[in-house]
Amino acid sequence: MTRAIAVREARSGDVPAIRAVAAASWRATYAELLDAAEIERVLRDAYAPARVGTLIDRAAHDARSSFLVAERDGRVAGYLHFADHPEHGPYLHRIYVAPADVGAGVGTALLRALHARLGAGAAYTLDVMPGNARARAFYARWGAKEVGRQAPPFELLLRIAVPGGAQAAPSASTPPET
Repeated sequence: MTRAIAVREARSGDVPAIRAVAAASWRATYAELLDAAEIERVLRDAYAPARVGTLIDRAAHDARSSFLVAERDGRVAGYLHFADHPEHGPYLHRIYVAPADVGAGVGTALLRALHARLGAGAAYTLDVMPGNARARAFYARWGAKEVGRQAPPFELLLRIAVPGGAQAAPSASTPPET
């Protein structure tokens, strides 16, 4: 049975739930790819409550930014942060799904919502670790192409062009969704 996924703008009250999804997702996703101390450093610094709150507030006041959450059964199951990057332009800074919700369409719902906001023909970049096969397969379903490399650990730079029709689904012939 598929449970409905609702995507909406993040609010300041979502900070604890976003941090909880981040902690669970980072620990599950990167356990084999990063040192445990590095994972904890990122969670401490990049997901400090004030930092997440500031990103949510900026997105609420900048039409070129989005901080979205996806809810299942009334709880935050994933989130997405999109904003301009000083070097790469339009940039998907983060998209993470709670481990219990991986494969349920949460990541797809978040990207569809972002693409609807961006409009057909828009393009953006994101980075991913080469060893993160699940994420690479997910982005490939959306047509992501490698456009460069940068400093480790997130060294693979990808570009996604929003397909004609912002609600277009990713290719069905690829691995399970996030």
